Amino acid sequence: MDALVNLKSSVDGFDIEYEVIPIVDPDTVESERQRRILQGISAADERLSELESKIAELNADIDRLTNQADGFDYAIAVTSGVITGLIDAFIVGEWNFANAKKEANKEINNKVIEFAKKQRDYMEYCNYALEGKGGKRTFPKDPDRLDTAIGYLEWKFPLPGDGAYSSGNFGIDGSTHRLDDLCHHPTLVGLICCLIVQFTGETKYINKYGEEINIPITVNEYGNFVGNNAVTKMFSGVINWFMICSKTLANRKGHLMSDVATPAGIPGSFLSTITELASLPCFQNADFLQKLRKAFKNGFGTGKGQINLGIFNKLFEGAQNKLDSTTEKAVAHELKRQALPVVINEVLVRASYFIRRFIIELKEKKDVSLIDWRNVIPFNNRTIVRMMTIATGTFTATDLADAAIRSVPNSADMVSFFSNMVLRVNFVGVGRFSVAVCSDVGMGISRAVKRNTRIKLVEEELFLLNAKVYYSQTGMWITAESVGKTLEEAYGIMEKTAKVLLNSIEDNKKALSNIGEMVPEVEKKNPGLIDEIKDILFWG
Repeated sequence: MDALVNLKSSVDGFDIEYEVIPIVDPDTVESERQRRILQGISAADERLSELESKIAELNADIDRLTNQADGFDYAIAVTSGVITGLIDAFIVGEWNFANAKKEANKEINNKVIEFAKKQRDYMEYCNYALEGKGGKRTFPKDPDRLDTAIGYLEWKFPLPGDGAYSSGNFGIDGSTHRLDDLCHHPTLVGLICCLIVQFTGETKYINKYGEEINIPITVNEYGNFVGNNAVTKMFSGVINWFMICSKTLANRKGHLMSDVATPAGIPGSFLSTITELASLPCFQNADFLQKLRKAFKNGFGTGKGQINLGIFNKLFEGAQNKLDSTTEKAVAHELKRQALPVVINEVLVRASYFIRRFIIELKEKKDVSLIDWRNVIPFNNRTIVRMMTIATGTFTATDLADAAIRSVPNSADMVSFFSNMVLRVNFVGVGRFSVAVCSDVGMGISRAVKRNTRIKLVEEELFLLNAKVYYSQTGMWITAESVGKTLEEAYGIMEKTAKVLLNSIEDNKKALSNIGEMVPEVEKKNPGLIDEIKDILFWG
């Protein structure tokens, strides 16, 4: 629909255009063709309004997904990567599994002893033979010893089904039963299985072949209520459920606290989750489960029954490395050390981005309240992602160069070279670099998709604008046709008017010529009228 008035104004560098469009209800237009044209233009205008909103959103997203970093940004990223790479080389140093395992064991043992000391009857257990319902011990147990705490927790917090595998040949042995018994897994699945055991009277194991083994057990003393009728039975069932769950949770926590400090240990969250997934029918793989059992039982290396990781065996040398919760804790300890320079690198780059963009925005807007914080916040845009890609890439390159240089003097061949080199590789940095690259590439792909979408929307917008032009042209020709008809009608009316005027002139001439003939009769009927008319004509 054509605008009656077009206005344009500029405010703070923004051009604002206004159009005053006449309000016309197509339903009130009598002409069918005109009504259809107005309806078509109205529909095109509505769709154009939607397209403009979508294109504006796409433009904002495309701008966010476009790398706008300059040379100064790249210099900041490279400098940060080099600095943090040197921090990793000279402060973090090489991977030290033996020391990490020592710290993990110490931390776990202290937690077990502290947990046992929090129990009300622990000191009584140390002085009296509570487990045998006997009297005072001849030789009291030392409450600060780990074996005392373990013995107490094993007695105080039994798990139903613990050891049930020994009642038959189920393909389960004592060294791996804590991996095979899902109740011993420190995961949500382990917790659920532990609760189910209390209600089903059967414990669930996954043996070395990936088979599910359900072994009947005797549920230990949980003191169930029993009802005499439907109402009391339902009430008793609810009470039993809460009591069993609460005691099961307490027993499970106490039992796992004792198991975690034993030489056999318990599987950590990582190994438990992998085992649970590998036991599912869709992923079940007996060979893989066998390898998991070997890792839990014998650890990593080239020895009998161990899992050989090649050059990565070097990472687990210097201490007992069976894949239990303690080993996982030791690995986490080393990864935390390696994360320090990676975090510093992250903070330096993002802080530099924020400070520089803030200064630029403040210079342009002259007022903090007018700053567009989307241009300042160092997250969720392609520029900062590209800077982090360069920074983490530089950090990884510096780290690998240092690792290679330091490994050469202690290496006799390529195998020993890479084995020594892997001890100084910052795996957290490599992982962060991989994430940065994936994010950068992902944003690039997303930008390409959004640009293609914008092209399609712009094409549709052009099509609709052309449609409006065609509608307007059609309306113009219809109007021209209507004007032509109007002109023809006007010509006809003018012709009729001319004929009427000519007839009036003829009639006037005849009337004037008849006046002279009618004078005597007028004077006769109206004496003196003729003289009065003459005076009027003469004197006005």
